[in-house]
Amino acid sequence: MDGNEIWIFAECRDGKLDSSYSELLFAGRSIARQTQKKLYAVLLGTETEQAEERIRCLGADGVYVVRLTGKTFYTDNHISEALCRLAENKAPDIALFPASDLGRGAASRLAVFKKTGLTADCSALSVGPGGVVIWECPSADSGFARIVCEERRPQMATLLPGRFPKAEEIPSEPEIIREEINLKEDLVQVLEVKPVVSAPNLLSSAELIIGGGNGMGSKENFQALGRLAELMGGALGATRAAVDEGWAKQEQMIGQSGVHIAPKVYIACGISGYAQHMTGVSEDTCVIAINSDPEAPIFRYARYGIVGDAAQIVSAWLSRWEV
Repeated sequence: MDGNEIWIFAECRDGKLDSSYSELLFAGRSIARQTQKKLYAVLLGTETEQAEERIRCLGADGVYVVRLTGKTFYTDNHISEALCRLAENKAPDIALFPASDLGRGAASRLAVFKKTGLTADCSALSVGPGGVVIWECPSADSGFARIVCEERRPQMATLLPGRFPKAEEIPSEPEIIREEINLKEDLVQVLEVKPVVSAPNLLSSAELIIGGGNGMGSKENFQALGRLAELMGGALGATRAAVDEGWAKQEQMIGQSGVHIAPKVYIACGISGYAQHMTGVSEDTCVIAINSDPEAPIFRYARYGIVGDAAQIVSAWLSRWEV
């Protein structure tokens, strides 16, 4: 029933349901318990049978299964187009998306189509009076902003990975609503799709990560961090500032627009610790901070802190480990 639905964007790649669905489902259930609304997964693509079965296992009140036709290959733009066309005659009250490339793109287009607001990179949420969702996300001043959308619908947000627990599996027999959308002609034609084979990102599974920021002072000092991480059996991460300086690769960037990490220990060297970076670090991680500024925000997140020149301290550690 329109107006009584919470939509969960079920990202699907190669027929498989993305792991983000479980975290979105946890958040959706929390909202549903407080608003008495129904949870509907929105699954778009072709050959989605495996993903549909996985949604049944995890649980939902209903599933929109939207099959795309008219293209040999479809892109993220086609997914966004299909989502907007599905929403033409529907009025979900709330819509949740993963903070992935596809999720962000689809959410942005739907927000424009529905003339409503969109909260990006939500890390926590609660429900206020009248069923208004209070979205919490990082702000530029190293704090957090709380955002509401009181007048327009749907209330929308992209949710950061790793900030919400995975939902308990509650097998269900959801209402299945099947639709078929024939995609329109567009200016760009996809002629061929070739998968890119890349090495797994070690940051996502490492138990120890050493991260470096602008406070390391130079590329040579940053390279010393890499040697230390290798000797200690850990992985090397970086802030956006270090990546922008050319000291680290894009895939090593930790933070709101980079990799989200959950190691047992994170050693932050020469990192100020603003929210855009720390949003990418699990709250359960033991943070060890090294910074020359005793007032640096990183010390608010740290279990252990060292006030001093990060490059000099790393050099001293390295000399011990290289013996």
